Amino acid sequence: MPHSHGHVCEREADHRDYQHNHDHDHDHDHDHDAPPEETNAAQSLRKYIDVDNVRALNEAVTGSAKLTVREWKERFATTPELNSDADEQIIVHIPIADGSIKLKSILIRSPPTRAAPKDLKVYINKPELDFSNIEEATPTETFECVYYESASDLIEYPVKTRLYSNVKLTRPPILRDTY
Repeated sequence: MPHSHGHVCEREADHRDYQHNHDHDHDHDHDHDAPPEETNAAQSLRKYIDVDNVRALNEAVTGSAKLTVREWKERFATTPELNSDADEQIIVHIPIADGSIKLKSILIRSPPTRAAPKDLKVYINKPELDFSNIEEATPTETFECVYYESASDLIEYPVKTRLYSNVKLTRPPILRDTY
């Protein structure tokens, strides 16, 4: 029977390893990801991103996407911004330079205007995605973004880490349906 709880259901209370075998026999409707830890500078994946090859489809200013992939100390900066030149949709390609990474969260800072994203869809390891085939693709994960009036803060969206254990190429965000 589905139930709600804090971090661990009663049956899992004895399991301290959140990456445990999922062949246990209790019924519930939640994920088994560890609670998110607060992100810090040491966890920043910026050093693994091939910034020179970051690009966006529909960006109003060519090259602005790579400028928004910031160093940790610049994460609160409000400029430059990434805006669409056509409609409310932007596809951002963020290639990983060496090997693979394990993504734990995505940080987004948006202006408190209707230009803030309403949704974020993340696709990993799909270099062929563009506007001609995005509708047929299944996102790795989808987030409902913070309401635009609260968007001026740096917002951290924890991911379901089990879905991101071998990221070579990630595509956050697909920004849709701005307010």
